[in-house]
Amino acid sequence: MTITVTEIAASKIQEMMAKENKTNSGVTISAVRTPCMGGRGYSYDLAFADEPMKEDAVYEDRGIKFYVGQKSLRFLNGAEVDFKESLATSVSAFNVKSPIATGKCPCGHHDLFE
Repeated sequence: MTITVTEIAASKIQEMMAKENKTNSGVTISAVRTPCMGGRGYSYDLAFADEPMKEDAVYEDRGIKFYVGQKSLRFLNGAEVDFKESLATSVSAFNVKSPIATGKCPCGHHDLFE
């Protein structure tokens, strides 16, 4: 299993970690069920963590450590973490792309899995 991070996302994570004095921390990443499509939609939650939980798998790319809980592993196999900035809408956000997602919900914000 792998999780990769784009150069821009790694840079943004490192910048945020420095601002919050979390330079030795990692990023917990979880797949979270949403009410979209009758509970079939999933979004992704990213948060800083000083240490992984006991059962977490740990992956590293571009100097960023990712901590993934056992329940999220199947959704995040081969995922890429990216960061998008939009001047037109003034919205900036991290985006997780899972290669095993089978589609998007009608609102386009949540991944669907078989």
